[in-house]
Amino acid sequence: MADGVARVQERAIEAGRRRIARGERPTYHLRLTVSLDGSADVRIAELPLVHLFAPDDDRVMDAARVLVARTLDVDPAAIEVAIEPALEPALEPEPGSTA
Repeated sequence: MADGVARVQERAIEAGRRRIARGERPTYHLRLTVSLDGSADVRIAELPLVHLFAPDDDRVMDAARVLVARTLDVDPAAIEVAIEPALEPALEPEPGSTA
């Protein structure tokens, strides 16, 4: 399983580099999980093995841009990052309800 994910990531890195070499500016999509203390666990949708922790969500965009750029070995200005909208958590029935 891990080998398959690693191959997917390597292909994604190569594809990103090719797009940048053609003059494109690819967008990498961030999926955030923010904890109660305000820190954020950030996953990059296009790079399944790359994620980071940020002390607060104010620094997520810059930190993610730098991390993705380092992963691709390109200048951070060569890429875009965008936060994906968070999905509403599934509503659980209240304790004691019959729903």
